[in-house]
Amino acid sequence: MPTLRLDHLTEASARAFRIADNRLTEISTWDDQLLAEQLNDLSLLGLDFSLEQTGFEMGEIDLRIASLKDPVEAKDDPADVLPYQPTSPPVSQIGDIWRLGDHYLACANVARLLGPRRALASIGEPASNAAPQLSTATRRVRLLLDEKAQLLARVRRDVGYKAMMDFWLYFHVPLSFALLAALLAHVVAVFYLW
Repeated sequence: MPTLRLDHLTEASARAFRIADNRLTEISTWDDQLLAEQLNDLSLLGLDFSLEQTGFEMGEIDLRIASLKDPVEAKDDPADVLPYQPTSPPVSQIGDIWRLGDHYLACANVARLLGPRRALASIGEPASNAAPQLSTATRRVRLLLDEKAQLLARVRRDVGYKAMMDFWLYFHVPLSFALLAALLAHVVAVFYLW
């Protein structure tokens, strides 16, 4: 069972992370083809544990593996058609900035941009001589990455909101008690001096 150590987080942050992690799996979807391939590969390895430990029952595992033998015919998707490929030399060079509607595209050197840091992901188009199914796979990966990015943005926003509320509670509650104590002292002083 893969684990993630949370000892660098506070108790409240760890609890929030556990909730967010469970929510991510609750609202995510499977790539059925990839899942079937992974289950098939695992079934051929002669594991020292049951495949049912993956959380799937054996009947469902068998059905998913069987789906690999009868692949659904891929429909021709107009998005898979490669655009016109010019034969002239490229006109872009490092430093160019292109305006694409409301967006800008900068031609730059990634090593100079990131320095020693590494990018978490890179999305690109396959070479024009690559297998046609790569375009579909690339699109699927893009969709999955977009979903995960949206989920992570939502989690970051929620964790930020929780941190703000924790900050507010840690200072608001003691400050309220201090103000109430001062008010009580004032009332007692008024009656004492009266």
